[in-house]
Amino acid sequence: MLEEKKASRWGRWLVLVVLLLVLIYVIADGWVMNKLEPYTVVGVYEPGGIRALVNKSDKSIRRWKWPRIPGTSIGVKEESIKDEVKTVTSRFALYTSEEVTGKEEDKEYAQAYVVDMEIEVKDWQKFLTEIDLEKINEERKKAGPFVTLVKDRFEVIAGFIEDVIKKGEATDRLGKPLRSEEGYPAMNLVARINYAYSQLANRRNFLIALLDRYQLETGQEITEYLEEEIPWHWFAGPDTYEFLVQQYKEIQESIFSPYLENIAPEVAQQRLIFGEDRLELYQKAYQAYGYEKFLMERERNIEEFEKRRSDYAGEEEAEKVVRSFKKFLKWQENELRFVTDIEQLRTLYNSFLEKLESDLTFILRESELEFVKEEIEEAKEKFAGAPLEEAEREKAKEIEEGVKHLIIKEREKEFYQISDEELSQLLSVYLVENNLQEISASVLDYVLLLLREDYFAVLSDEVEKAGKFLDMEIIKEYYLELKSKLETDRIDPAQLSRTVIEYISGQRYLYSTFVGLISLLWQEEKIEWDRVQWERVKEEELIPFFEYYSQANTELALNFRGITSEENRALWQAAIEEALGGEDIASLRSFTSHKVEEGDTLAELAKEYDVDWRLVLNRRNRDFARRSLTSEDDKVRFDKLLAQAFETGDYRAVYELVKDTPLKADESIIINKVEEFTPQWFEEEEGYRKKREATVKKYIYRWIEEFAPRVIEEYLLVSPWLDYVERTYGVKIRQINLYIERDSMFNKDGQPKDEYYDLYYSKYVSAVKSEKEIKEE
Repeated sequence: MLEEKKASRWGRWLVLVVLLLVLIYVIADGWVMNKLEPYTVVGVYEPGGIRALVNKSDKSIRRWKWPRIPGTSIGVKEESIKDEVKTVTSRFALYTSEEVTGKEEDKEYAQAYVVDMEIEVKDWQKFLTEIDLEKINEERKKAGPFVTLVKDRFEVIAGFIEDVIKKGEATDRLGKPLRSEEGYPAMNLVARINYAYSQLANRRNFLIALLDRYQLETGQEITEYLEEEIPWHWFAGPDTYEFLVQQYKEIQESIFSPYLENIAPEVAQQRLIFGEDRLELYQKAYQAYGYEKFLMERERNIEEFEKRRSDYAGEEEAEKVVRSFKKFLKWQENELRFVTDIEQLRTLYNSFLEKLESDLTFILRESELEFVKEEIEEAKEKFAGAPLEEAEREKAKEIEEGVKHLIIKEREKEFYQISDEELSQLLSVYLVENNLQEISASVLDYVLLLLREDYFAVLSDEVEKAGKFLDMEIIKEYYLELKSKLETDRIDPAQLSRTVIEYISGQRYLYSTFVGLISLLWQEEKIEWDRVQWERVKEEELIPFFEYYSQANTELALNFRGITSEENRALWQAAIEEALGGEDIASLRSFTSHKVEEGDTLAELAKEYDVDWRLVLNRRNRDFARRSLTSEDDKVRFDKLLAQAFETGDYRAVYELVKDTPLKADESIIINKVEEFTPQWFEEEEGYRKKREATVKKYIYRWIEEFAPRVIEEYLLVSPWLDYVERTYGVKIRQINLYIERDSMFNKDGQPKDEYYDLYYSKYVSAVKSEKEIKEE
């Protein structure tokens, strides 16, 4: 019995000891281990979640916490965090240094984007609760052995900001496009690279075409030409300019457009859909497009004019007619350039011929005036000796008025349109029609005197007017020729008008022969007048307008341009440098573009470029060669041979027919270096693509590196993501700095650095594998 009681006592003591030890552990784990040093944070993982313990005093603080059961996950865990503000550096790279320098030895170096961030925790409970490191690290482990594992929560935030800098969404919380205070269209780093790639490519191609057209040799000359002559291209690049033009055309052509004329008031209110400032930009761009289109048409027209002008070389007669016609227009207070269309030109030319006929007639009637004057003087002397009675004079004046009425009203003629002989005949007609045959001879003579005086006065005035046209070269020449003819042939003055008419009719070839030259000159002057007007529009409207928008960083300018004026200039300079000093990658193309010159033939081109005849007679050039044939029989034969070649696959007969035919000049044709769609062709195309891409990237990345730091200011700092980070994770991004370093992709052990592994794998390992595969093949 005593032994049993003793055993039970020892059992109770054992239980008490165990309970005491548990109590000591609980007190130690819940009190002693809960000591918070000054300005430190402890994250306490409790069964119900995580709790942040913060000590912002100068003394240590002890707080109770849940005890942890030894050997189990039941209870609490702790994570000490020393800093409230921490500077974190995040590094990433999108390309190698080789793509900037073009040097093979730089392939193992990365152009590293370094982002320094100062992160301040404002809400430790959110910071600890929202970032589950175990879960994040577990997920990242599954991504692969070279993925950088997250070490702490600050690096989680840094990684998020890094992703935003590289490829964050440029929209606000409502899904609207993000803009800065000035209206800047936000652009992250990847977006900038893509933008630069497309912009540099199309600007470079535009400059190549520009240099082909104009003799611009230096970067300064090109820059000045772009800024001062065509600032609508400089404003935002050729692609944006073309977009503006197309947008205006679509607005004008749309039946729903609020810019159509005669629209209802309620529809007019919808003008704000586009905004008046946008519409003006569209309109000016389209106006600049019209100017450029005019210049191209003018150039083609001038070439055509020069060809047509050669048809009139040495035609002195034609030149005289032209000079006289211009003088005729000047007397009419008109000019060739103001003639509206070809029909008006023909009408004016016919008027000129009629004027020529009329004036020649009147100038040559000077001799008739002398005859009439003598008759008047003789009649006056006769009546001076035997004056008429008053009644006879009145009768004579009555008859005179009647004859005038007969001529002007009934015959619809003026005095100067008839001759002296016709005047006498019309007097006789009047007398018969009015039964006045019995009138005395003296009265008739007096009537004729009065008529001749009126006739002389009117004809003298017309002759005097016509005489002023004698300084017109062609009239003077015809006048002398006709005058000589009248004197030689002793033509009756009464037949003068008929003689002149017959002469001019004989010269009607002037119209059919020389109207072409006059029409040509009219077109030349018309196009020159259009040039003067366009140049004034350019100088007074287009250049000032686009110069302003090229330099402005207003919301409208930035919205269309996408970048600031400074960045726009730098991008143009990169394109200019590439176009001028870039490598001659065109030689790598599988084809050559040749501008046909006078006398070029397919055979000569095959010899010049040292290629097989099949490469000059490619599919694109067959139709061109056919159009160069001048004989219809040859074209028919060409079609038959081509049809046979389609069936047999042998185009030799087609080539033999056209190989020595001179091709039409001033057109461009393609000459293949190798046969298309063969392995060699695909290889050369790929080689050209890679070389082109390497050349372009060298300029793109240099431009990006110059303006990459602006991503922080112009994109991240105005993005909704910083607000999101603060609201979600309880942290404040106090300062961000972005810069670029050249860094090796390998550590001291020769292993790729974690942060550059993606770049290493894509740029280095894949290239090595490709070379190895090629060698194995």
